[in-house]
Amino acid sequence: MESRNPTLDILFEGRKEYVVPPYQRLYVWDRDGQWAPLWVDITNIAKALVIGATVPPHFFGAIVLKKSEGITDADENVYRVIDGQQRLTTMQLLIAAAADEMEFGRPRYPVAAESLRELLTYSSIELGTRFKMRHRSEDYANFPKVMGAQGNTERILDLGCKMADCYLYFRDAVKTWLNEADAEAHAKALTTTLRTKLRTVAIYLAPAEPEHLVFETLNARGAPLTEWDKVRNYLLYRVQQDLDGRFPDDSKRVDERLMRFDKDRLSRFDDDWWREESGRGQDKRPRTDRFVDYWLESTIEEPVVAARVFREFRDRAENRDQEALVAWVETMARDADYYHEFESGEAGATGFEATFHERRKWVEIGSIWPFLFGLRRKDLNRQQLRSVMSTLESWWVRRWIRGHRGHSYPDRALDLLRRVSKAKDGTDVPRIVLDRLDDLKDAGGRWPKDGELKKAVVENFHSLRLCRLILEAVERHLTPPRAETNPPKHDVLQIEHIMPVAWKPGAWPIGTDTPEARDERDGWIQTLGNLTLVHEKLNPSMGNGPWKEKQEAISENSTLFLNKDLLRRAPDTWDEDAIRKRGEWLAEQVCEIWPHAEVLRQRLGEP
Repeated sequence: MESRNPTLDILFEGRKEYVVPPYQRLYVWDRDGQWAPLWVDITNIAKALVIGATVPPHFFGAIVLKKSEGITDADENVYRVIDGQQRLTTMQLLIAAAADEMEFGRPRYPVAAESLRELLTYSSIELGTRFKMRHRSEDYANFPKVMGAQGNTERILDLGCKMADCYLYFRDAVKTWLNEADAEAHAKALTTTLRTKLRTVAIYLAPAEPEHLVFETLNARGAPLTEWDKVRNYLLYRVQQDLDGRFPDDSKRVDERLMRFDKDRLSRFDDDWWREESGRGQDKRPRTDRFVDYWLESTIEEPVVAARVFREFRDRAENRDQEALVAWVETMARDADYYHEFESGEAGATGFEATFHERRKWVEIGSIWPFLFGLRRKDLNRQQLRSVMSTLESWWVRRWIRGHRGHSYPDRALDLLRRVSKAKDGTDVPRIVLDRLDDLKDAGGRWPKDGELKKAVVENFHSLRLCRLILEAVERHLTPPRAETNPPKHDVLQIEHIMPVAWKPGAWPIGTDTPEARDERDGWIQTLGNLTLVHEKLNPSMGNGPWKEKQEAISENSTLFLNKDLLRRAPDTWDEDAIRKRGEWLAEQVCEIWPHAEVLRQRLGEP
C-alpha cells in the first residue's frame, strides 16, 4: 500500500478518472447522517476564510484506490474506487451543485463556477468530454443525468433518487450561503474550501492486494455496511475476477455480463422492502441480512450468528468453483422470491400455504424459515407439503395456547432440517416431521394433547393476539366452501366481549351478588368463550348494552358464521355457564383445526 494526502484539486486534477466497481453498494448517504454534517464542516472553514483567518486543510475521510491494470493510454489515469465511493460521489454532487448555483443563480460568479467545473469533467480529442467519476452499475444511471442537467432543478427533481436529493440539498445550501452579505467573498471562500481545504487520506493498493476485503473493513464515518452489502460485494468481485480472466481485453463485455449477473440474481434485494429493518430490540436488522442468515442456515444446517453472516457465507463460497457458485446464488435468488412472496404479504396468495404463513407471521415465528427453505429442496408435492405445514402449525399453536415458550424453536427447526435432508425423497418427509415432534417431551418442545389443550382454551386467559388467531381460524373452519364471501381479514375485525368488562347487575343479572361471585364473573369475562369477532363499525355501537340488545345487533349486522353459531346456541341469559359452554365448543373446534399427532398420523394412512 501507498498512502497520500491529496486535496480535491489534486485528487481530481487533469485527466484522472475514478471508476466505482459494480460490486459496490447503492448510494445510501442521507441528509441527517452525512450531508448536513459535511456542509457544517465546509461552511465552518469558509467562514474563517471570509474573515481572513489562516485555515489548514480539513480531513474529511479516507478513500482506497487501485490503479487500472489496463495497458492503453486511456487507462493510465484511471483508478478503481475500492472504498470511499459514497464520499467521492457526494463531493462530486456537492461541487456540481455549487458550480451550477454560481453559474445559473443570481448573482452569478462564472470564474468561480469554471474553477469548480475543472474538478468534475475533462475533455480530450480522442475521448470527448468525460466526467471524472464513473459508476459501473445500472444503479447509478442517474448520476450522469444529475451531473449533466446544467443546473435544471426541475429535471433533477423528476429523477426521484437519492443522488438527486443530495444535489438539491447542496444546491439550496449553496444558495443560502451566497445570500449572505458580501456574497462575492462567500463565493470565493466556498470555492477555495472545496478546491484546497478538504484533504483526504488516499490509500493506493498494489495490484495483487484483494480489494473487496479492504472494502469490507474500511468504511470510516459512512453508513455501516450490512451483512448483505458484504455478501453482494463479494459475489460481484468473484464474478468480475472470473470475467476479467476470460475477457482480459474486453472491459465492455465484462461490464455487460457482470451487470446481467447483478440484475438477474442480486438486484431484487435493492427493493426498499428488503432494506427495511424487521425484528425487535437487539434482533432488529435489515430483511436482507435476516434472509441470508436463514438461507445460509438452511444450506449448512448449523446456526449462524447474526454478526458472522458474511464470514460464514464467504467461507462456504470460497470452496466452490465459479459454476457452482453461480448455481448456489441462483438457488438463493429463487428462495428469496419465495421468502418475499409469503413474508411481505403483497402477492395475494391463497390456499393452505398462504394461510400457514399468515398464521406464522401472526405468531412471529421466523426461525422456522431455514427448515422451510430446506423443505423446498425436497420437491414435495402439494399434499406432502400440506401435511408438513399442518403438523408444524398444530405443534406451535397448541404450545402457544398451553402457554409454552418458543425460545427453542431455532434449534428445533435445524433439528428437523437435518433429519429431513437425509430423506431419500419427499414421501418420507411428512412422517419424519410428525414422528420427531411427537417424540419431544421436554418443556421446549412437547406437543400438548387434547385434554390439556381443551382445559387451557376454556379456563386460561390468553393474549388478544392469540384470541384473534383462534377466532379467525374458527371462522375460516366454519365457512362452507361454497360461501359467497371469504372469511374477513383481521384488519377489518375487532374482538368483542359478549359480556362487557364494565358489566352491571341491572343489565347483566348475577345469581348471587357477592364479592366472590363478582370476582369469578370477572375471571370468566376474559376467557375465550366470552369473545367473538365483529366488524369495526359494529363494535362501538353495541357498547355495554344488555345481552338481548347485543343479540339483535349481531343478528342484524353480522354475516360471520362464528356469530351465526353464537346466536343459534345462545340462551336467553348470557352468564358464566353460557361462557363456559361456548368455551368448550370452541375448544372442540380448536382440536379439529389443529389436531394432535394421532389424527395427523391417520391422515397419512398410518396406524
